[in-house]
Amino acid sequence: MLRSGLSLLLVVATYIGVKTWFGGRGRPGPEPKQTFEEMLCGHRSRSIGEECDWCRNSLRGNGSQKCSGCEVTFCSLECEQKAAEWHVTCSPHPFRPVTTADTLYCAVQRYSLPEDAQTLEDYGFTKVWTRTEKIYLVCVYQTAMHGFRKSPTEIHAWRTSGTLQEHFQRDIAEELISGVQQGDVWGWFFRNVDLFRPPASSIFPRTSTAREGYSNWKEMPPRILDSIACMRDAVHLNVIPKNPNTLADYGFTRTDQRDHGMLLAVYTVLFIDKGVYPSDILLLCDAGILKNNIIAKMHSPLPRVTPPHVLEWFENNLYVFEDDKPVSLWEVSS
Repeated sequence: MLRSGLSLLLVVATYIGVKTWFGGRGRPGPEPKQTFEEMLCGHRSRSIGEECDWCRNSLRGNGSQKCSGCEVTFCSLECEQKAAEWHVTCSPHPFRPVTTADTLYCAVQRYSLPEDAQTLEDYGFTKVWTRTEKIYLVCVYQTAMHGFRKSPTEIHAWRTSGTLQEHFQRDIAEELISGVQQGDVWGWFFRNVDLFRPPASSIFPRTSTAREGYSNWKEMPPRILDSIACMRDAVHLNVIPKNPNTLADYGFTRTDQRDHGMLLAVYTVLFIDKGVYPSDILLLCDAGILKNNIIAKMHSPLPRVTPPHVLEWFENNLYVFEDDKPVSLWEVSS
């Protein structure tokens, strides 16, 4: 009896040991979700041995300057100041508050999309629908920060003052004209430049008090959206556009009101699944080649097959996409 009891005890102990080994060590559980601070990993020490973390010069025989917030070493105060803007994301005691522009910079460093929800909202990632467009958006910021050396502080200041779109169009476009080529990235940028205009809720007051800032903001005249922007918003919100110019430019005035929902479904397929831009519709129409191009896109199985009911309605209503576009109200008013 005693022998059988000891055998049972040995089996139980062996089972517990094996389970502990394979369950605890051999099979590690899922990694905990990154915290906001852990996402800030854009800059790590680049020095090898006794080298300056910024210029890579040897520290031997030269004076050294430690970072005021961590253990990274520089050869001079000048190098520390140059690295400070990019070094803030990994310093435990940064010289300024960390912003969503810093998390954007970290994502750019990793060649990946931002993971922080506030960063996604602040920098337009919630305004685009496909992963391809989000990658284009990352490439724009990557070129701005790496190619043109626009710092996170500058990007943050432009966004909070509501001038991000203005600076990207002026400063970066000027450098593009001077010889820097980015191919499809900048073609996408100029077609979607309005994505860089932040919502009013994300713009900080620029005066001493929020009340003064709000009153000054209210006095500014509202910006009128053009036909292309209205059509983009209509598809994004899944609502029929109300702007009369948009209704005319995109063929809604050619169909019965009961068919407006199906026409919106056609544009949803074109913009989201087929990679067509709202501005492309007007350009193709002006060039007299809209109908054939739209037919080819709708029948293409790539990247996604058009839903059968949408394709059937489209084929029965091809007259909507005839090249003799009705006169826009913009032209009438002018």
